[in-house]
Amino acid sequence: MFKVRKTFLVVLVLLLILSFNVCIEGLAAEKTDNFIIGISNPWVGSEWRTQMVDDVLEAVKVYKEEGLIKEVIVQSFDVTLEGQIDQIRNLITKGADVILVNPADAKALN
Repeated sequence: MFKVRKTFLVVLVLLLILSFNVCIEGLAAEKTDNFIIGISNPWVGSEWRTQMVDDVLEAVKVYKEEGLIKEVIVQSFDVTLEGQIDQIRNLITKGADVILVNPADAKALN
């Protein structure tokens, strides 16, 4: 009885692994769109924030060459919290798939 259970579990695990691989391959084949990345940075007076935006733009170059990222839209101005909300809305309007938010206030965007 124990041997039958063990064999059944091994077969079940193998089937799960096989179905998982098929699902992953199907998802990879379906994905043809490139991502649009948005960056909302409400304050440019800091060298750290400027460097962060530059680092993101540098890192994205590889993914653009591979065709995974279509565009990076940077909204980087000295704005208030309301201005940052407008930045985020603008990025959504422009079709950003992913938005990196460097918050103007630690709690306001919750």
